[in-house]
Amino acid sequence: GIEKLENGSKSDQMLAKMLIDDRKWRTLFSEIRSKIEHGGLSLGNIKYRHQKEDVTAYIPMINGVEIDQVVTILEKNVFEFVEYLIVHMVDKNLKDPFCIVRIPKDKRDPSLPQKYKISIKGAPFKIY
Repeated sequence: GIEKLENGSKSDQMLAKMLIDDRKWRTLFSEIRSKIEHGGLSLGNIKYRHQKEDVTAYIPMINGVEIDQVVTILEKNVFEFVEYLIVHMVDKNLKDPFCIVRIPKDKRDPSLPQKYKISIKGAPFKIY
């Protein structure tokens, strides 16, 4: 499927690039999902070590990554991935000459949570 996307429209090519670039977090996500579905996932408790006045916390790990980092990585990337797919699908279903563009951060209204807008192809904003 990647090859087909790489040879498609600009938005298809950008999706292909995202899928290739995001392989690392998607692999981690797939491994965790598989562990949960097929064997259950037990992280154990946070362990603490006391040395004199210092306390060190040992955070449970999944695939060598501390669980708090796993959650941060997946939360950020899964939401961005889903958002990107939705934008991509909507863009593919717009009729010419319309497309979806990502509004550059410096051009966004801080009072609105809007990152994308419908525009006409060739508009001054970069396609997502």
